[in-house]
Amino acid sequence: MSFTANTYYNYRDCIQKHIIPRIGGLRLLALNQGHLMKMYKEPVKQYSAIPKRARTIMNTSMRYALSKRLIMTNPCEGLDVWNCQKE
Repeated sequence: MSFTANTYYNYRDCIQKHIIPRIGGLRLLALNQGHLMKMYKEPVKQYSAIPKRARTIMNTSMRYALSKRLIMTNPCEGLDVWNCQKE
């Protein structure tokens, strides 16, 4: 998979400004869909693209954690970003 420099910086900024401040203090095993829904919902007031980007990052990260058996289930599975934004 190849990324442009712009994509890299967009993802890095999303991680640093939106993901880490909201769920960075949680243990991986404690992370659940409620945490993710709240994380996706908060930035939508200012930035509509951030929840979608955060979802991509989290889905990829959780699939990796699942493949390495760091978690037993993927908390991103079945979670709809659009429903998080409408609530």
